[in-house]
Amino acid sequence: MNTNWYEQPRFVIPLLALAVIILLSGCVNAPFNAVDDGLTLYQMLSHSTAELFTPKAGKHFMPITDLSLRLDYFFIPQETAQHMNAALEGKELFDVNWPGAAHFRVMGALYHFVAAIFLWIFLRRISKGYALGGGVALFVALAWAMHPMMCESVCWIAERKSTLAAMFGFAALAAWTIEPGKLWRWPLIYALYLLALLSKPAALSLLPLLLALEVLDPIRHQFDVRNTKHWLASALRCAPLVALGFAFFFIGKNVYSLEIVDPIGGGGFSVVLTDIWILAVYIRHMLLPAYYSFTCYVEPVVSLGDPRFWVGLLTLSGVFSALIFMTERAQRPLVILGLYWFISGLGPNLNIVPTMAPLQDRWTYLGMAGFLFAATVAVHSQLQRRESTRKVLLNVSCCVMFVLAIFSHLQSRMYESNESLFFQTAKQEPKSGYAQLISGDLARDLHIKALQQFETRKTLSREEAERKLKEADVWGKMAVDYYEHATVAPDIEYFKDGLELRTRTAEMLTGMKQYDRARKQLEGWLPPPGKTLFTAADSKHKGIVRARRELRHTYTALTLSHAWDLMAQCSLQQANNRTLPLPAQMELAKRALGEIDKAIEADINGERGEVIKARILMLMAYIESDSGHDEPAQKLFGDAQAQLRTIPDSSPSAAMAKQILDNAKPPKPKSPPPLPGSGPLLPGSGPLLPPKN
Repeated sequence: MNTNWYEQPRFVIPLLALAVIILLSGCVNAPFNAVDDGLTLYQMLSHSTAELFTPKAGKHFMPITDLSLRLDYFFIPQETAQHMNAALEGKELFDVNWPGAAHFRVMGALYHFVAAIFLWIFLRRISKGYALGGGVALFVALAWAMHPMMCESVCWIAERKSTLAAMFGFAALAAWTIEPGKLWRWPLIYALYLLALLSKPAALSLLPLLLALEVLDPIRHQFDVRNTKHWLASALRCAPLVALGFAFFFIGKNVYSLEIVDPIGGGGFSVVLTDIWILAVYIRHMLLPAYYSFTCYVEPVVSLGDPRFWVGLLTLSGVFSALIFMTERAQRPLVILGLYWFISGLGPNLNIVPTMAPLQDRWTYLGMAGFLFAATVAVHSQLQRRESTRKVLLNVSCCVMFVLAIFSHLQSRMYESNESLFFQTAKQEPKSGYAQLISGDLARDLHIKALQQFETRKTLSREEAERKLKEADVWGKMAVDYYEHATVAPDIEYFKDGLELRTRTAEMLTGMKQYDRARKQLEGWLPPPGKTLFTAADSKHKGIVRARRELRHTYTALTLSHAWDLMAQCSLQQANNRTLPLPAQMELAKRALGEIDKAIEADINGERGEVIKARILMLMAYIESDSGHDEPAQKLFGDAQAQLRTIPDSSPSAAMAKQILDNAKPPKPKSPPPLPGSGPLLPGSGPLLPPKN
């Protein structure tokens, strides 16, 4: 019977629960994350169970995760479920601020908690084989459960896949420690490992650890490396695990083929150099638990002359060597196993399969426990050697947990709102195109929301209306600033093609009536230099979704059409300036007409720009009338009316076309009416068809 409290489940389980509660304390009521939460929920609702278990390029393959989210769906508030259904049917856009995120997040934390229990069981059992007390296993499990680096996987609903993979993966490790005589031991290991892979294919990174356990045999110490029969027996037992690992490696390679990018730095040599630096960064983050970013930019290390390589190499060799030599010789295999677990736990995320995110704290979710275990064993070994230091073990452990609790709570509070999370990330990572892009999108949404509230100024006081207008101006300037930073970010074209991003910036500037700046964003980019027009037939994958690599070298007809649309809008608004001489107005109107013709030519739907072309023709009619040219004025006005009548009733522009037809008056010399449909344009609104993603 256990005599030490830290080996008894009735004490350990509440402590682990408290650690997870602290981890979740700052973000439990936060909204859905603006990145991937909507996509994750859409996938689990829009596919049948059979489709979830069918690997397909461009669709995440994590059926167990999807099923767990589908189960949660039945317990969220009814209004949120109705909103999600409406978004699924295309009736409205998914709003991340709807209530219901707390339930999904609590369930993710629950799986994280269960994973911590299995981790404690596994570590406690393998520690006994090396005369280590249960305190080491409890300390590591608590540190892993409450470490601030875990916030990203627990607070972010889209990372449910990681918590489930850890729960099943660590359960497989705990199952490995069961007595070998049990016939159901290995079938249970196979089943749990399969569930981990079905939760997240990257769980194959636990395979090297399972294989190492067979050879090291930390519990029974019965494996003889010189005995061929032992090798054959272990090989037969591990063969199903290896088969599963290979199968899911190729499944993952196919499923995530659209996400694969060029190797960081351009080749294998730079990948190795950069990975050494990345590993050193991970170690720093684990030992100094503060100032994490939601997303990180990594400048590739391309030569041995880069000092970051030597800093990383010295950090790795120094830390690893110190941990090994600090430990008593008899316990060193555990330290080596922990360090091996840390490296192998990163798996494909160690840029073996290159993605657009070479360094993310969440990549360490499965492997961090190994490093924490190695470090704890080493420190414990040192403190246990002297009676004087042995007495402070508990005090040191409590101090470490207190520090982790503080930083964990502070880190989770970053997830209280999308704005606090991404604006802080954009500040910390100025070269991260993704951080700048998402921050720009959030600021744009706030700009539009403030403008919409200003439009209802009849229900607002004068002071409040003025405040909303100032808010809209502030958010608009922030959005443009973020977008302009994203445009020059080194990694941005893996996230958004250059023309699309410039078009988004120009759209914001057009809505803010900064027409010259908007045009400068697009000048020289129509079409973009050095890029080719992308069509579905050109894609290596079925459908019109572009791979990350294709984003860098292509543009779409829809984006080109929208860009010309914006150019025409700017020219039209500039031509509508009554302070300009009439010839200058006509010149700008003709420029607008040429630009909108190019937008219509590029639009594969044949509807984009028809309304704005009619507005341009009407303005030209009024200018001709002001110039005393009545006959050309009437002809242009008639052409504009004919243009509007060609727009089908099914078009999104039909209502605006009808409104202009009903309200437009024929031009009269020297008394031109206002331009129909003119005025400030909200980004992405007005008579134009909204841009398609």
